[in-house]
Amino acid sequence: MPFTIGAPSPNRMKPWSLEDEARLLDMRSGGSDWSDVAKALGRTQAACESRYATLKKRQEAPIR
Repeated sequence: MPFTIGAPSPNRMKPWSLEDEARLLDMRSGGSDWSDVAKALGRTQAACESRYATLKKRQEAPIR
């Protein structure tokens, strides 16, 4: 019997919308756990953490 970890997230491979990005930032700034953020956005925890890091880097980058 093959080993499976679970069902794929419903938004797998879909682009992040501006609304999802805003919700991600809001939830994390509000203290939500990564698992709660992932469930709310229908994405994996790793995807949320990665996107959050990308968004924070963009915020910190100097404007050219």
